[in-house]
Amino acid sequence: MAEPAWPCVLLAIITLSTFSTGQDMPFGYSDDLSNFITHPEFKVPLLNVSTQDKQGLAPGYWFMTPYHGLQSPLIASPFYYQPCQVGPAIYDSVGVLESLAGLSGDSEASTLILSLTGFNFSKQHDARFVRSNKTHTIISFLNNAAGNGDQSASYSSGLIVSLDTAASPMTASILAKYDRPDKGLTRQRGNVQILNNGHILGNWSGGGYFTEFDTHGEVLMEAKFASERFSSYRVYKHTFTGSPTYPPRLRAFSYGTEESKATTVFYVSWNGATEVRLWRFYSKEKETEIPLGEMRRTGFETQFMAEGFYKKVVVEAFDANGTSLGRSEVEQVVRPQNWETAAFAQNFAQASMTVLWLAPAAIVVVFMVGVGFGSRLLRRHPKGYKKTNLT
Repeated sequence: MAEPAWPCVLLAIITLSTFSTGQDMPFGYSDDLSNFITHPEFKVPLLNVSTQDKQGLAPGYWFMTPYHGLQSPLIASPFYYQPCQVGPAIYDSVGVLESLAGLSGDSEASTLILSLTGFNFSKQHDARFVRSNKTHTIISFLNNAAGNGDQSASYSSGLIVSLDTAASPMTASILAKYDRPDKGLTRQRGNVQILNNGHILGNWSGGGYFTEFDTHGEVLMEAKFASERFSSYRVYKHTFTGSPTYPPRLRAFSYGTEESKATTVFYVSWNGATEVRLWRFYSKEKETEIPLGEMRRTGFETQFMAEGFYKKVVVEAFDANGTSLGRSEVEQVVRPQNWETAAFAQNFAQASMTVLWLAPAAIVVVFMVGVGFGSRLLRRHPKGYKKTNLT
């Protein structure tokens, strides 16, 4: 029975890659895209994965090239795309995004006249030379078997074919065939890859659907984008180690009705760093760092919470052996705006209370001063005083 895995995301960005398909996405629509506090410019298609044999999967990361565009609603031109990262994406073998990176690999087209032995193919994609000797050449490719209208088979498949180059004309025979598991047709794009351990990775394009087969043709894993509106141009699997030269990115926010009752929430990511296993968080007090806690990496972006308010914070990354990999820059914690409003209101209230408390005392003082002045006049003129003519 398939074991579902709901991937989060981790990652490294090198290039921006968007493609126009006539079904451009509104930029604000993100129900099927990952969003990150530390990298709001990243928009990564969510990927759902099910594994039949997680331990049997070939090691490595999936390099996926999404096929879609992000169109800005603010600019009318259909050729303008919002500058945000949408792929290519690098996922680990259970669907956790590890990176966004540029991929390229054009190949020259050529025409061969072949005599097919017991099979046919059409609309094929991604033909690759596997190995060759003096008389035979092994190639792999995706037999799409269908285009926009016609089709030559009931469903698409990955083929490993042997070419007898010594024969005239050359003859081709199937060494292995890997049928699309859902018995569907890939009418556009797609590819097949032979992995280092002999497994086969098949990219069926539509919906980002791809699978990994073992050496006996059994399906070990299936994955698909959360939304049918996305497709994949190519999917490859390779081992990959990322060690960025730039520091981790940290963002921190405090929440609560007042500073004394605050909770500080941290968000940290390190685009491209594949070896991070643990994050350790600190409060920065002048030249002193106070440990606040630690959290295992949970994907592209990890969240951590600590009680209290801290003006400045920093985070440090560690690998599986406990070795420090790098530290973020010191980050100023964002305070709630209502704290400033509350502090002003409190100060105003205190000032008002002070005025109200002092007002009666001021009246008494004025009255006493008046009484004292009147008494002095009476002592000087006990029978009253005579008006003096100043002219």
